[in-house]
Amino acid sequence: MKRLTAVLLCLCLLAGCKSSPVETPAPTSDGRELTAEEIGQVNEAYAACEQKGDLIYASTAVNGFFLSHYSDPRELDFSEFLSYYPDAGNLDEGPEEFAALSALPGFPWKAADFEKETLSATDLPVPTHRIPRSAVDETLKRYAGITTADLTNTEGTLYLPEYNAYYTFTSDFGPG
Repeated sequence: MKRLTAVLLCLCLLAGCKSSPVETPAPTSDGRELTAEEIGQVNEAYAACEQKGDLIYASTAVNGFFLSHYSDPRELDFSEFLSYYPDAGNLDEGPEEFAALSALPGFPWKAADFEKETLSATDLPVPTHRIPRSAVDETLKRYAGITTADLTNTEGTLYLPEYNAYYTFTSDFGPG
């Protein structure tokens, strides 16, 4: 709880900073200034983009916490939380996995939409992202002290238990 309070305090301090990283010491709730290391941690945690090798990712895992209103993290809009969650890759291969995904209620496309008999991930107008549940649980645990099992509502999400993964469809570089 202390960590969440500290994070929220840092967010309040950053509210007027737009997308600029914090560079100067800011006072904490106890009146002391943040250290350079603490400022670096805040900047890293709330960066709109993350670079891994030659690729730039439009979101960091923590950004999803700010996409809905809630008073208890167990009540966050999980579908929105996942919308730009950093994934483990696109589902371009694996026809069995895509067939299982496209059979789920709530899957947004049908083969007939594309005048096809069967649909594959590469037919879709946006990438199909695979997000391991373990990664989501790790993020929820680290920043909110909960896991996906603690969420009160997971409506609007696509999940395949046999692959232990969630799936989203986003394409624009919109780090929000």
